[in-house]
Amino acid sequence: MTIPSIPLPGVQVMRREQTAHDGSILRKRVAAYCRVSTDKEEQQSSLETQMTSFRSLIASRGDWELADVYADEGLSGTKAANRVEFQRMIADCEAGKIDYIVTKSISRLARNTMECLQYVRKLKEIGVYVYFEKERLDTSSTSSEMLLSILAAVAQEESHSISENMKWSLRKRFQAGEPKWVATYGFRKDEEGKYVIDEGQARGVRRIFEL
Repeated sequence: MTIPSIPLPGVQVMRREQTAHDGSILRKRVAAYCRVSTDKEEQQSSLETQMTSFRSLIASRGDWELADVYADEGLSGTKAANRVEFQRMIADCEAGKIDYIVTKSISRLARNTMECLQYVRKLKEIGVYVYFEKERLDTSSTSSEMLLSILAAVAQEESHSISENMKWSLRKRFQAGEPKWVATYGFRKDEEGKYVIDEGQARGVRRIFEL
């Protein structure tokens, strides 16, 4: 993820409006929201990259100050209610602790179209705007909602497609007798890489079936 080298859309307008009585610029309290859908090692690296990049972006601007970094790890974007850090961020927005949110993409904020629009509208009502880096979309723009609706719908369909593909893949693996997990209780791999029964663990498996 690269840090944008151009001013973010809408930010210049807010900068002119946010001035103190002595003419000095009031610093915007900016939050960064990051999310990865799994807790795998490669996803953990992606999460750390997102957090580092946004910290650098916010620190590079004289008119911004870091409010906080909110990061949900190993959680799907389809239901916002399940994301603890996301809900903490919304609560901080409602408490007046945040003026602006930056996030990697629409799909990082939400993959459910209705939820995405509802939260964006809710935030706008309390004067908090969101910048989606990938789409270069700023919700402070008057034309942002129509584009956001389209892109959020695309993100939702993408999530559905990925889910269906994963289900199909798992069904095919099960039909072929291939386990989903590398370590499968009751079995071990022989020298040829084939699964064979581990008699020591198999006693426990048989007992479970008996019960």
